[in-house]
Amino acid sequence: MTEIRAPFVRAGLWTGAIALVLILLGFYVNARTVLPLVSRVMENAETIRKRELQYRGLVASIPGAVFRSRAGRRRTFLELSEPIAEITGRSASDFLAGDGIAYEDIIHPEDAHALERAIQEDSDTGRTYEVEYRIRRPDEELRWGSEHGTIVTGAGGEMVLAGVMVDVTARTRAVLALEAVPAAL
Repeated sequence: MTEIRAPFVRAGLWTGAIALVLILLGFYVNARTVLPLVSRVMENAETIRKRELQYRGLVASIPGAVFRSRAGRRRTFLELSEPIAEITGRSASDFLAGDGIAYEDIIHPEDAHALERAIQEDSDTGRTYEVEYRIRRPDEELRWGSEHGTIVTGAGGEMVLAGVMVDVTARTRAVLALEAVPAAL
């Protein structure tokens, strides 16, 4: 029996050795294939990180709030920069929460139609809209906002508003004060 078993043992050792060589060869081939892929992924991740930092720097330099919001009757935000707090008295997270505040909830009721009309005209013509309106803050202060935006198609094919809101309260108050001067004379 020993003679019969020996060739199988030797064959088992050779088979194991060949399998080990194939495994090591496979690691070598995979390493040659995978390592450049891993290197490219790491380079791409670094490029994305750098571009994100550039984008954040650009958004931070804009004198207002940058936004992306759903188009429609109840306008909820998908993205919103933090300067919105200076304009509205509410943080970006107040608007971005799942059941967050819709922008129409803070616009003066007399101005809501003008905003809706401007957005609709942009939708019909493909132009950028521009509109000014009053904003009701939680502290009861009334601010003036100027919004510039356009409608773009979102990733899922939905219509999305993208633009910027700027606080123009000081300018508007100055204009209103100048308009009142001739009436006082």
